Amino acid sequence: MNRITLPGNTSISGIKLKVPDLERSLTFYSTQIGFQVFEKKDNYALLSASGTPPYQIFLEEFQGGEPVSRMTAGLYHIAVKVPNRKELAAVLTNLA
Repeated sequence: MNRITLPGNTSISGIKLKVPDLERSLTFYSTQIGFQVFEKKDNYALLSASGTPPYQIFLEEFQGGEPVSRMTAGLYHIAVKVPNRKELAAVLTNLA
């Protein structure tokens, strides 16, 4: 799997997600989507497209959390605005 990087001027409002497995979520948001970690502690991580503050995604691991069933919605939708169609194609290709 190829690792991609989002352009620094990618736009998304800050979101906070509670996740059952911080490392698994970090792998997804960094490897699959292209966000970069700029701060990581035992139970949370802050990510942005540029790898610098402010955060665009705040991932917080919660104790006792279990992965949701594939039959449930979980996180339904987030929107990430990339600068152009070429960058969008790169993200979508990596997700496929």
